[in-house]
Amino acid sequence: MTDNKLKLRGKQAKADRLQWIYEDNGNQLEPESVVADAADPDSPLHDAFIWDDTEAAHKYRLDQARGLIRWVKYESKLVSHTVSVPKYVSYGTEQADSGYESIEDVAKDVAKSEQVFMRELRAVQGHLERADSIGGSLGYDGKLKKAVSCVNKLLDEMSG
Repeated sequence: MTDNKLKLRGKQAKADRLQWIYEDNGNQLEPESVVADAADPDSPLHDAFIWDDTEAAHKYRLDQARGLIRWVKYESKLVSHTVSVPKYVSYGTEQADSGYESIEDVAKDVAKSEQVFMRELRAVQGHLERADSIGGSLGYDGKLKKAVSCVNKLLDEMSG
């Protein structure tokens, strides 16, 4: 069996298990129930978690630190108004945790500024596409197509 088929089988097993937990808990899926199920080494969800408490605690603290870094705001005076933006931004790729740099320092570097702006636009694109998909499932099909199209156009212009 190919690696892709094994991955798909693993994903399906996880999805099926989440559905089982959902139904078993009165059509509600709560993180506490998922973790409780995943604690069983035989659960298909088990390998989705870090079970070494030292490693998990360290990763959790890193997430807390990222949240703390993003919490600090910077007042930026524009021509017509003042906006509050994160004081520190990450300009690395979504996959690589490159650390954070003050927005004032990033603003002095055109390449870093473009990376940060493109990263934010890709995040908006992902959120809009997800919201549009969810909306479609709830009977609001196509309500965000124009917004998605505008963001995609801007990304294309900046990439090209």
